[in-house]
Amino acid sequence: MSYQANDSMTRKVYTIGWDENLLTAYQMMKEHKIRHLPVVRHQGML
Repeated sequence: MSYQANDSMTRKVYTIGWDENLLTAYQMMKEHKIRHLPVVRHQGML
């Protein structure tokens, strides 16, 4: 039996692509009222 992070998560995780600009990141964080925004590369790799 394996335990994964999404087994205990209660909110949707928003991510941003590594090639997006800072303004886009700021706008996403403000819109979704979040303080952390993981940056991902191709195919969802952090």
